[in-house]
Amino acid sequence: MFKLGLKEIVYMESKIKKYLSDPWMAYCAFTSKGLTKWVSDRTHLRLMHRAKLGMWPSIDSPVTFTEKMQWLKLNDHNPAYTTMVDKYRAKDLIASRVGSEHVVKTLGAWNSADDIDVSGLPEKFVLKTNHDCGGVLICTDKGHFDLNSAKDFFRGHLKQNYFYGCREWPYKNVKPVVFAEEFLESEGDNARDEDDNWEGIDEFDFFCFDGEPRLISYCHGDKNDSEKRYNDFYDTEWNLLPLAMGYASSEETIPAPEQLSEMLELSRKLSDGVPFLRVDLFICKGRVLVGELTFYPWGGFTPFSPAEAERTLGQMVSLPQRENEE
Repeated sequence: MFKLGLKEIVYMESKIKKYLSDPWMAYCAFTSKGLTKWVSDRTHLRLMHRAKLGMWPSIDSPVTFTEKMQWLKLNDHNPAYTTMVDKYRAKDLIASRVGSEHVVKTLGAWNSADDIDVSGLPEKFVLKTNHDCGGVLICTDKGHFDLNSAKDFFRGHLKQNYFYGCREWPYKNVKPVVFAEEFLESEGDNARDEDDNWEGIDEFDFFCFDGEPRLISYCHGDKNDSEKRYNDFYDTEWNLLPLAMGYASSEETIPAPEQLSEMLELSRKLSDGVPFLRVDLFICKGRVLVGELTFYPWGGFTPFSPAEAERTLGQMVSLPQRENEE
């Protein structure tokens, strides 16, 4: 007979209390377990918006940035988006638009976790899935890399269809793979490569509206600790803005990166023809590289603060005309 330990009982009790105090969050929990796939996209987006933001969205006549993200999920289905969100296959598209020098080198790819072979990889490398969030393992010492555990980890990820969580349409038809990339080290404090302390390279995320970057998020700090991770927002002239989204603002100003003009131009080229796209870039030893292309920041359910920023940024998103309205 299965018996629960004290730790499990305390955990379950805390979850039950949480859902009783906020029943809407129970729907999010069901979604995380894959139990809401049967719910229609429109209904799911409404329920998630209510659970996450505490209010029902106006999807047919959206005003806020978050509401417009839901409209785009339901109505803007350009087939090219599937390639753009595919972290593995997007590399060719990115290279064709801005040059291969801005693409992180791929070292190998496997359709099955069982086929992963690291024998030909360098001492340090990164393994990723192409179709979801969180499917990343960093190896800084191949001699101590647990390949069997890595295969177990990726088996779970390859089974997931990331689309169903927040109904982000571009992910729906991405064919999952595991791929290896070169390990990148930045200069400065976050170049440490011990497994438990590696913080990752700082990100510069460009919020682009109709192909024009209007907002920059400088994401920095410890990737493994959300309380030590920060999002600082700047305009394109590198003036610090009183905005927050996802992580807290550090409220500290840093000098504009030397590559700012170059990054702005790359963002324009990569977001051309898209109503909204966040172009995620980073700098490695003076070289600007593309991390990924993001259509719905934080799944589209994390609002900007202060609240008035939601409306201001919502006004920047021009919705394309639907086919039945043409």
